[in-house]
Amino acid sequence: MSGMGPEGGVGGVGGVGGVGGVGGVGGVGGVGGVGGVGGVGGVGGVGGVGGVGSPGFTLFSDALIRNRDGIAGSWQGAKSNFSARGFDDVANMARWEQWCRAAMLDFELVSNLHFTTYNAGSSAAPDFRATLWHMGIPDPARVASQANAAVTEPGAFWKPACSATRLAEMSRPGEAAFKEQLEFVNGWADVREDRANEIFSQLAPPMNYWSAIVHLHPVRTRYTFEVLDLGLRLANVCEMRFKQALAGWRPLDYSPQVQPMIQTPGHGTLPSGHATESFVVATLLAALATKGALTTDPAQVRDQLMLQAARIAINRTIAGVHFPLDSAAGEMLGLTLGHYLIARAEGSTCNSWLFEGQKDDGKSDFDFRDQYDTANGRQTASGAASPWVSEINPTAGTPWPPGKAPLLEWLWLLAKAEW
Repeated sequence: MSGMGPEGGVGGVGGVGGVGGVGGVGGVGGVGGVGGVGGVGGVGGVGGVGGVGSPGFTLFSDALIRNRDGIAGSWQGAKSNFSARGFDDVANMARWEQWCRAAMLDFELVSNLHFTTYNAGSSAAPDFRATLWHMGIPDPARVASQANAAVTEPGAFWKPACSATRLAEMSRPGEAAFKEQLEFVNGWADVREDRANEIFSQLAPPMNYWSAIVHLHPVRTRYTFEVLDLGLRLANVCEMRFKQALAGWRPLDYSPQVQPMIQTPGHGTLPSGHATESFVVATLLAALATKGALTTDPAQVRDQLMLQAARIAINRTIAGVHFPLDSAAGEMLGLTLGHYLIARAEGSTCNSWLFEGQKDDGKSDFDFRDQYDTANGRQTASGAASPWVSEINPTAGTPWPPGKAPLLEWLWLLAKAEW
C-alpha cells in the first residue's frame, strides 16, 4: 500500500503532492524510506522554484547575496519584539513545517510502543507469539502541572513509571495452513487480467480509490491527509516488526507455479502490509467522514471504506504475493492500530486483539466481515467458524484508555473540522 518498492513502506499519502512542495528535500527516501505527504521530507517550497536542491539554487543564492548588498543598508540591530513561545505549547504545532510535525507525531505514537516475543506452547509443541505493547506514561495534564512547579529533586519526576498493556498479538500459522492456502492463491490467479490495472495502481498508496468514496482534496482536507499519512507510518513500523518476528514464507516460496504478476517483496508474508495499511486508512476515514452533519447513512460509508480496504488486500492474493490469511492478520492489525490512534488523539478507549495463527487450518478465504461490523462500526471477534481472532483486553469485554496525546489531539481536531 505504500510507495517504497512493491509493498509495505510508508511512501506518503497521494493527493497532497503539489501544494506546499510536500515530499521534497530532506525526505528519508530510497527503498523502504519514509517520504511523501507529511512524511520525513521537505514541505513549504523546499525543492521548489528557487528552493534547496532546485537546478537554479546557486543562481538564486548569488542573486540574493547581491540583492542584500544593494538594499539592506547599514546594520541597525534587532527590530522585532517577539515574546518567547510557550514551552512545549501545542499551539506551536501550527507554526512548524508539515514534515517537522510528522516527525513529532511519529515520536508521540511510537515512543509508547514496545515489542516482545515469547513461546505460549512448549519446547515439544511451540506456539511462538509476537506482541505489540502500549507503554502507559503519566497523565500529560499532571506532568504539565508538575513541570510548572518548583522541583527541588528532579530525579524522581523525570523517571516516570510505565505500565504495559497488550495492544496486538499474533502467532504464526503452521506450514500445513500455508500450503492449504495455495489453493486460494491459484484460484484467484484466474482474475489477474481483470484486476491488473488496480494491482499496479495500488503499489503506491491508492488515495484515488479512497477519494472516490469520500471527498478528499489536497487543499480542503489537508489535515485529514496528515492524519492518514500518520496512520500509514504507524502501520508500516508495526507491520514490519511483526513480519520480522513471524518470518512467513511467500506463496512463490511454496510453489514455482504461483508465478506472481508483480515482484514478490523482500520481507515476510504475515501480516500483509497492504491489508494493514488499507484497514488503518479505512478506520480513520470512517471515524472522520461519518461525523459530519451531511452524512445521513454512516453505515454505508463505513461499508464502502471497508470493502475498498478488503479489495486492496485481496488484490495482493490475486497478484500472487500474499495468502488470504495474511490479509486476515493485516485486517486485525490495521483495525487495531486505527482505533488505537483515534483513542490516543481523543482520549477515548480502544480494544486489544489476538490473531492466533495456530488455530487457522488454511481452509478459509479472506472475508473482512469476519472481523468488522459495518452497521455499528465495531471491530469484532471472528466467531466460531473462524476462531483465530479474539479480544485480549486487560479486563474482558472492557475497552481500555491508552491516554490522550495532546499533539495528536491538535491534528485530529483540525482533521475533524474538515468534515
